Amino acid sequence: MNKEFSRQATMCKKSIDWWREESVKVAFEAEELNWRYEIGELTEEELLKKTKELDNKILYLMSKGGFENRQLFETFAEYKA
Repeated sequence: MNKEFSRQATMCKKSIDWWREESVKVAFEAEELNWRYEIGELTEEELLKKTKELDNKILYLMSKGGFENRQLFETFAEYKA
């Protein structure tokens, strides 16, 4: 395995791991917001504001995930043994 391929694959893996961790965090944040709203800790206005923030994070993570998948595919597609 050549060093450049190994380096690129490692970078892709680290980036995908980060993306996965952040996606899980956002999912937990959404559950926490729902719980806080249900117990009356957040008003509807606060919930909407925080939901918009989460929506922006989710949109970013979705595009980041697509980008990382393409990068990984291209890394393997361009690999020459």
